[in-house]
Amino acid sequence: MSQGGSNKFLKVRFQKNAKNLGAIVSVTAAGKTLTDFLYSGEGLSSDQSSTLIFGFSDLNPEINHLTINYLSGKIDTVRNVTANSAIEIK
Repeated sequence: MSQGGSNKFLKVRFQKNAKNLGAIVSVTAAGKTLTDFLYSGEGLSSDQSSTLIFGFSDLNPEINHLTINYLSGKIDTVRNVTANSAIEIK
């Protein structure tokens, strides 16, 4: 059985609701910015997860901040985020 690896990550979990769909999430860490999108439905009869996972390889990054841009134009910034954790966005 796999014991996992030593790679670092950050999970960003969204509540499943209409206001979160289409959100653009950017994580700035280790001098780089990683971006992902929260969308629903991909293919026939499928359900998209509301969790985004950012991978940082084997780096031990200091996560500067997490920015969420909603379709409504609202922007949220989350600070004091640590690697190898999961945060909940409501």
